[in-house]
Amino acid sequence: MKGYGYRLAALLAILCLAFSTAFCEPGSSPKADVKPIPMDPDSIDLGNGTFWARLEDLDRIDEGWFMVMLYETDEYDPEQIMNLKPGDTLLVNGEIYTVEDIGSRDIGWIGEEDIVWEIVTEEECWGGLWFRQYGQDTFAAYLDDWIPCTFIGSVKVTLPLPEQFELYAVPGGEDPVVYTADEFPDILREDDWSIYNEYNTTAKFEDGKLVRIRRSGYPHGPHTGDEDDDDC
Repeated sequence: MKGYGYRLAALLAILCLAFSTAFCEPGSSPKADVKPIPMDPDSIDLGNGTFWARLEDLDRIDEGWFMVMLYETDEYDPEQIMNLKPGDTLLVNGEIYTVEDIGSRDIGWIGEEDIVWEIVTEEECWGGLWFRQYGQDTFAAYLDDWIPCTFIGSVKVTLPLPEQFELYAVPGGEDPVVYTADEFPDILREDDWSIYNEYNTTAKFEDGKLVRIRRSGYPHGPHTGDEDDDDC
């Protein structure tokens, strides 16, 4: 029995060595788990600033109000993105992606540097995943052509809007059109606002008042599943 105990101990030691060699090879580093920089919605002043926006309750216009749902871009630590390696994971728009490969390229105009970091993932996604500088010291993720963002709160807007309000509309392929506060209620009643969302529309507030909306029909945001899926 004593010899059996020695043999068992030796076998366990060999198995432990094999395990440590497979998972902790010399020179290897732990896999990174990269997530957006945490944000605290309670610390954000919704009454002052420009935010991604979605307009809701537009059937309440004749009652003198509607809702604006506000969002902030998901931002990332540039060092974490630039140091990604195969096997690392990324949390993007609530989904976890495993890095298979990463590359960078300059998409800027002549004399203007604009580096993007393109991520090839093990999982399927639609349109590609890449990162580029967004804030002064942050990166943002792009899925195809839209930027993931997080809901931070809502504001009830009452009519009439302040005199300085303007709707800055950017139709596809056409010159921008600017509408005044007096014209805005009719625009809300007549236009199809379902195509304007937190991926293509912003709202600016000053001292708690809505003073500007900028909208464009592009990008549309997450695909609906009607398109063919492509690998990232």
